[in-house]
Amino acid sequence: MLQIRRSPSGRLLYTFLITIILGVMIPIPHASGQDTTGKVVLSGINSDSFPTMGIEFEVYEPAGGFVTELQPGDVTIQEDGGLLPATSLELLQPGVQLTIAFNLSPELSNRYAGVTRLANILERLAQWSQAQPAGSPDQISLATNTGLQLIRSQSPQELEAALFALGNTDLQAEQSSLNALTRAVDLAAEPGSDQTMKRAILYITPLPGAAALAPLPNLADRALLQDTPIYVWLVGSASAPASLPELFTPLENLAVQSGGSLFLYTGQEALPDLDGYLNPRRYRYRAIYDSKIQAGGSYDVSLKIQRGDLQLTSESRPVFVNVLPPNPIFLSPPAKIERVWKKAADSDEETLQPANSVIQIVVEFSDGHPRPLKATRLFVNGELAVENTREPFESFTWDLTDYLTDGRFVLNVEVEDNLGLVRRSIDTPVDLSVQPAEPDLIKSILNSDDLLVFGGVLAAGVVLVLALGLVGRRAHQNSPASRRAREDPLTQPVGPRKDNGKPAAAFPAVDRPTWPRYAVGSLSSAPAWLLRVPDTGGLSAAPKSHLSPSSNPASAIPLSRRETSLGSDAQAVNYKLSSPTVSPLHARILQTSEGGFMIQDAGSVAGTWVNYAPVPAQGVLLRHGDLVQIGKVAFRFELANPPEERQPRISNRQEPL
Repeated sequence: MLQIRRSPSGRLLYTFLITIILGVMIPIPHASGQDTTGKVVLSGINSDSFPTMGIEFEVYEPAGGFVTELQPGDVTIQEDGGLLPATSLELLQPGVQLTIAFNLSPELSNRYAGVTRLANILERLAQWSQAQPAGSPDQISLATNTGLQLIRSQSPQELEAALFALGNTDLQAEQSSLNALTRAVDLAAEPGSDQTMKRAILYITPLPGAAALAPLPNLADRALLQDTPIYVWLVGSASAPASLPELFTPLENLAVQSGGSLFLYTGQEALPDLDGYLNPRRYRYRAIYDSKIQAGGSYDVSLKIQRGDLQLTSESRPVFVNVLPPNPIFLSPPAKIERVWKKAADSDEETLQPANSVIQIVVEFSDGHPRPLKATRLFVNGELAVENTREPFESFTWDLTDYLTDGRFVLNVEVEDNLGLVRRSIDTPVDLSVQPAEPDLIKSILNSDDLLVFGGVLAAGVVLVLALGLVGRRAHQNSPASRRAREDPLTQPVGPRKDNGKPAAAFPAVDRPTWPRYAVGSLSSAPAWLLRVPDTGGLSAAPKSHLSPSSNPASAIPLSRRETSLGSDAQAVNYKLSSPTVSPLHARILQTSEGGFMIQDAGSVAGTWVNYAPVPAQGVLLRHGDLVQIGKVAFRFELANPPEERQPRISNRQEPL
């Protein structure tokens, strides 16, 4: 055997070299690679309160520490290429779920300065637990080779009791394995009570045996997928990295690949502070901003952070938003408005009343995102009549003072939200009836601007007539014929006989219009019909010509069933109506036990209307001649045998005066 003999000076040099080598290998933690520029990580984007958006993120400085002093002005949101400011910024502390996994084995019983390495580790963990603030949201679990000893506890006392129990373990009877690490990774994969909490694993182990190395890459991949870094405290000799690289390197790769780090503990080093591992995972920010998205779809969102010399940009993440324009709906619009002459309370002068009409609407957000309105507008016959640019947006006061004649007017409403999305309601007809004013010649004359001129002309005319009459009378009295007439008794005028009887007066007949009632006839055995009203640009409450099945059989719907359903889906209804305003199953008409007919809305979008009034949930009993609107499709309801309309009887009679 070849032997090498060393001189005393050679032994001294050899000892010096070994000391240098050991000093180099004394650890200093083996950490994962650090980002030299820092980073910002998007955790999630919440669009439930659109257009107000919430975005959660984390910001790390180049050394790896969490940046905890950001201000709203330091954050800019990039949404679909546009830059938006953060309206508020909140630092959250949801806490962290830490699992401490012990691979108990005889190697942990090795002593340094008379104290076992396990005892030093347990004491350091107990000190850390006692230093945690009261009410900390952190959840701590403890795993050993035999399973989980503590699961997501928030009690420092429970953790200290579990650590104390580990101190009484007979390490000589334990056998090294990966059971504790496997249980810790499994627990990290289970959903906890708070999904916003991040997870981490502290793995305390000696060098594993060669047989335990194969599962380590899979455990590292699972931990990385769950965003759970593994921090390894390797209990061993300082020469382990150089002397046993085949065992040391796989364990170091486990830590680095999962996002954690490895610390080599020989017994004489100060153990790391756990808060150094956990603080970057305890915090996150929530920024609130107002989105400018104006249409549904998927959009890319990213963050820009600028704080002093720190300038970071996150990777973009897609967010899907469903955005639809607000939908305005008339709320019980008037079918008819009557303006009549009335005296005001503080004046004897008559004016047409009412002077205005209040129109109410409701605004629904079918995309599920209620948001502020920018304006609502009322249009009459296509022209803007009222515009609301502030609350209340759901009410319009329609000025009627300029409407002096009867007419039919079509109303619709336009709504614009704070995103600029606009939508109009369906057309709603309203009949306006105006009472004619009684003529008043004297009043019109008195109110005339030419009163003085008229008075002068009238006075001149009166003077002229009186003068001519006086001259003529004098000439007549002085004539011979006039004198003979005054003197001859036979030519004296005889006064008429007074008659106390009074002439008879007759009351004129009054023509009272009645609703036209027509029988359908014998074209069908149906007791009632829906007769289609032609679309002539407007609907009339009282048709000028009679509609009947015989005039247009294709447009007549017989109501011979106990229940007749109407809609746009031929497979779901008895009669299909082709109109975009008609829902698949729009309305039902039921025949009552008394022989009447009741119409009910089947939850349609455009609604069902009778005489321009919406049909309530309980339905409406139809009467002969009613106007029925299914969306924008109009019908006239007629009975085969309508009841007779009682006509007023008018008689002439004379009464003595």
